[in-house]
Amino acid sequence: MGQNYASFHIIAEDTKETQKQLEQYFSNNTTSNNISNIREGLTESIDDEYINNKFSLFSFLQDLFENTPKLILINNNKFISVYDESYSLENMETEGINLSKYLETPVIGTGNLDDDVFSILLFHKGKIITRYTMGEGLEKYEFKLCNMDLELFKNVTNLSVEKLDALLKEEDIYDIEDGFSELYNIALDLTYDDLASFENKFKKLKETNSYSIFELLVTS
Repeated sequence: MGQNYASFHIIAEDTKETQKQLEQYFSNNTTSNNISNIREGLTESIDDEYINNKFSLFSFLQDLFENTPKLILINNNKFISVYDESYSLENMETEGINLSKYLETPVIGTGNLDDDVFSILLFHKGKIITRYTMGEGLEKYEFKLCNMDLELFKNVTNLSVEKLDALLKEEDIYDIEDGFSELYNIALDLTYDDLASFENKFKKLKETNSYSIFELLVTS
């Protein structure tokens, strides 16, 4: 099985203000989201064979109620990135739209589904501005091939797209994924275990039941 993740990268013109908006958003939405996830999980799995005894059911419910706080990373290149185990390519569109409604600045979503589909979405004020989706698994996972409108991307984000144009013409998912990460100096997939492996590069600023905020200290 390949990689499975999604993440969001907010263009933070005012880092403190964007951080404040993110904290308010996740504080307000964590409880309702957890309830929704539990309901969805029960609906999807009610007929699964492994929930045919009390022990399996207890284990299943325990997994549903376990919640890893959102991981928020403040990057010194003016991005604030958000990572969570519940994010996926399948729910990235909904999560990105909801998040961008709450923020003043654009949000870039990135996601990988089993190394078969890779996607980049640009959100702003609750709308999808443009998207890029490619991979060998498009038909298998019922995704459509999408080419990014680079002019829109540039106008909304104020980011350079000179190298992005050539990058998105590559055919290998890994090349595009790594290239996008390097181009804008953002980690597309990051976990708490990753942070623990490089303690000297990150500083914890805040921790709550809903999220933890870290600051990137060095980029090399």
